[in-house]
Amino acid sequence: MNLIKTRGLVLKSISYGEYDKILTVLTQESGKISVMVKGGKSINHGKSSQTLLFSYGDYILYDKGGMYILSSAEVIESFYDLTKDLDKLNLASEILQFINFTCDESEDLGDLLRVTLNTLYALVHYNKSLAMVKAVFYTKTCECLGLSPIVGMCMECGCTDSGRFSPSFGGTICTECALECPDAIPIMPQTAQVMEYILNCDIKKMFSFKAEEEDFANVYMLIKEFIKIHLDYEI
Repeated sequence: MNLIKTRGLVLKSISYGEYDKILTVLTQESGKISVMVKGGKSINHGKSSQTLLFSYGDYILYDKGGMYILSSAEVIESFYDLTKDLDKLNLASEILQFINFTCDESEDLGDLLRVTLNTLYALVHYNKSLAMVKAVFYTKTCECLGLSPIVGMCMECGCTDSGRFSPSFGGTICTECALECPDAIPIMPQTAQVMEYILNCDIKKMFSFKAEEEDFANVYMLIKEFIKIHLDYEI
């Protein structure tokens, strides 16, 4: 058995048999992996705190022919304060479910891990509004997945008139081209600017800006419809 060390975030935890757990962990080096925790269901288990949902830490694993078995773990951040606010906890759980849905095993998912961690930190430590967190997280995740909406110009003809947004076409669209696009809806210039910033900014700066709550709500509404069509996932 090969011993490996990785750093990751627990996305999911399920019972396995009478005593064990299987974790889904999003890692920096190996993408999304499944990890067996022997005896993990016991409250007296020495690794119980390291295997909770939202736990981010260093994991030492045995690679047993493609099956990872937990040897030891050290928590870096538990995000425990999420449990003190039901709205934040529900949003954080929703975020992990979405990441688990969009990720395939063995992919290079370093950027998605960074986006997810920054989002959880924004909820717990930076006290960012739920409207901002939802708008930024889902929009930035689409960019990481290579599904960025086109914003700032008409994606059909390329003109600078981009006063409509079409989830099905995948971005902003001009008034004339919108005649052929039944789901095109108006988008305010400031809303388009917020979306464009999120798509283009460095991950470490994804929460380092200010905008009106209304614009965050509008960005979320648009990206929600975009995800429903292009990822077949309903938030």
